[in-house]
Amino acid sequence: MSPEALIRLLSGKRMRCSTERALQDDVETVLAAAGIAFEREHYLGARTGRIDFMVGNTGLEIKVKGGARDIHRQCVRYCEHASVEALVLATTRAISLPTLSKPVFILDLSRAWL
Repeated sequence: MSPEALIRLLSGKRMRCSTERALQDDVETVLAAAGIAFEREHYLGARTGRIDFMVGNTGLEIKVKGGARDIHRQCVRYCEHASVEALVLATTRAISLPTLSKPVFILDLSRAWL
């Protein structure tokens, strides 16, 4: 699934943003209801860690809290992995990222509550 299609699917959905776990559960529900194949907590290796979701070759990381620097470092690690062709950062935080080695898209999940 392309990052743009993933963003269209998730945009405008009111999801629980109180914790990352609750938000991940709601994202999983949306993906499953749409019949989208995905892997949750996909292991990318000892150095890279686990990304919240892999939807085809698109990584999907969920962030509710955390410092911008930590989020940036995590996104850099994911983009460096060969299996991640693009990254969607779905977050409730106002954040911007510098240009990374792969296409990165930011989905502001809090907009659905406006």
